[in-house]
Amino acid sequence: MDADAAIVALAREQQGLIHVRQLRALRLDSRAIRRRVARKWLIEKGDGLVQVGPIAGPLAPEMAALLRYGDLSVVSDDTSAAACESSRARLGPVHLTLHPSTSSW
Repeated sequence: MDADAAIVALAREQQGLIHVRQLRALRLDSRAIRRRVARKWLIEKGDGLVQVGPIAGPLAPEMAALLRYGDLSVVSDDTSAAACESSRARLGPVHLTLHPSTSSW
């Protein structure tokens, strides 16, 4: 599988989002990432997060928070309840619970 196909496959599972550390794991260097950003194939969202293409999934804000904080976080509280009830629009911040070993910002 080529790099672009691997990016699309991963983004499909993650509401259209991917983190730079995942791009690095796919063996993309800074130059390869910048080329894709310049072509607007990847859209920078800050904190190492990029959106693949112009359309993000309906749970993109929740996925963005999870990707930013890594494997030791889970969507929680009101955010989790709203995500389960897809007919209701969620307004406000995304609530995460972080593992105690996660360093604070």
